[in-house]
Amino acid sequence: MDKYRVSLDISSTKHTLNEISAALGIEPASQCPEKGKPVPWPFSSLQRRFSRTCWRLESGSRSTASVERQLHRLVSRLPRHLDKVLKRLKVKPYITIGVFTDRPMKTVEVPPEILCCIASLSCKLRIIFYSTRDKNKMATTHRPVSGRSRR
Repeated sequence: MDKYRVSLDISSTKHTLNEISAALGIEPASQCPEKGKPVPWPFSSLQRRFSRTCWRLESGSRSTASVERQLHRLVSRLPRHLDKVLKRLKVKPYITIGVFTDRPMKTVEVPPEILCCIASLSCKLRIIFYSTRDKNKMATTHRPVSGRSRR
């Protein structure tokens, strides 16, 4: 069975998790990396530190819920003033869809109204496929979203 994780990810080299949380009025998901903090072992055997803060708001849905349901749930959790805060903070926002599958090919559909919402926030849509067969990341795509269709 395929599973999904949908989130709003905000990346910043200037702001802390607390600063972003205060500006948005909402707490991030647990275990968000913060700039300057040590990268935990086993991810790094060196004394490396994170180069940026990654603030995350998850959809709050079960991983077995559809991508569409998780996207709608995430959008319903976003603060009304999100677009203004993102511009003021000058951060990089992403809507991330994590797809956990054992299939060699998988299609993910994003409803048009969600694409419009993502575009209005100047977010990039990031879709990451993970193989549940060998536990390795298969592929990542980063696509800017615009309100226009391309031919």
